[in-house]
Amino acid sequence: MTTDAETLKKTLMLFTKALRQMEHEMLAHVAVTSMLKQQLGLDDGILDQMLEAARGSDAVEQQLRQKYDERAERILAAIDEVDLQKQLLSLLETVGSKGPVN
Repeated sequence: MTTDAETLKKTLMLFTKALRQMEHEMLAHVAVTSMLKQQLGLDDGILDQMLEAARGSDAVEQQLRQKYDERAERILAAIDEVDLQKQLLSLLETVGSKGPVN
């Protein structure tokens, strides 16, 4: 049987791994964008406008809401019924990377 400390350590490691994977992917995108700007002579303003439009996209927000917010709400509602650490661990395991970042 795992202890609370073991569960917390596993949860922290999964969370850190997920953050590291996301940052790695983000940095790769930043590097490619920078190279494209240089090689194609793209204006920073145009790319900034495109990025801002993508950030404000309803489709992106909807996808993130479905993936994170709805799960988080279900877990928060279940805190009184189930061990919080097990719920967090389950969330991290189910949210984990299933392929390339969208």
